[in-house]
Amino acid sequence: MYEESAAVPLILAGPDVPAGKVVRTPVSLVDCYPTILEAVGVPLQEKETSFPGDSLWSIMNRKDHDRTVFSEYHAVGSCSAYYMLRNEQYKFIHYVNEPPQLFDLIADPKEINDLADRKGYVEVRDRFEREFGEILDPDAFVADLARVLTEVV
Repeated sequence: MYEESAAVPLILAGPDVPAGKVVRTPVSLVDCYPTILEAVGVPLQEKETSFPGDSLWSIMNRKDHDRTVFSEYHAVGSCSAYYMLRNEQYKFIHYVNEPPQLFDLIADPKEINDLADRKGYVEVRDRFEREFGEILDPDAFVADLARVLTEVV
């Protein structure tokens, strides 16, 4: 979940895309769904309005703003899942069965200094942990996955 692997460059081009504009608002792959629908003129259905993600069209046509984006990783061969919440300044990484990490991306763009246990950052870490808990319960996810896999086998 370090920037060198998690930060995917995003480049948009087209008739309604301002040439040369750089947007610093954090975005995620979940933003692609509402973007594609908007691009082809299909409105979100009522149940889809609660889905995560914002259209990149609306993001690029507003002033930059801070928002938190979520990412997860479950690759074959990894010891466990890990998850990331990132906003303009901070990145919080939650590992299943390992301590979390917290980085200040403005002061430490190379993510060398883990701030998760530093006194001045406990409140920031706790805020991210609460936000993460609102998105996902990793223990319940693993239990559900194990149940599904046993039913398949």
